[in-house]
Amino acid sequence: MENNSGWYPLLHRILVYPKPVETKTEGGIVYVLEVDKRREEMAQVTGIVVACGPETFSDQPNSKVPQAGDEIMFGKLSGFFVRGTDGKEYRMINDLDVVAVKGEKHE
Repeated sequence: MENNSGWYPLLHRILVYPKPVETKTEGGIVYVLEVDKRREEMAQVTGIVVACGPETFSDQPNSKVPQAGDEIMFGKLSGFFVRGTDGKEYRMINDLDVVAVKGEKHE
């Protein structure tokens, strides 16, 4: 994933693009109310790694280190939101807020 946000994480921070939220009715109609969408995005706990700081997981040598493009799971109150120069909302989190990486099992 290319970083078009204009933000580059320092130290142990990770820049994440929260996965978009869609709402469906029971009949399958997709609707998006701006307030509901924003509330759901704020509570999102999965996202795509955009960029990692140079010291990400340096104090956790046995950890799987997520790379740009990986889907991760993190605590819903982790980090803070930033708006990129591309107009998208991103989240800047600490590396230790990552609880899982989607994909292969890592021991």
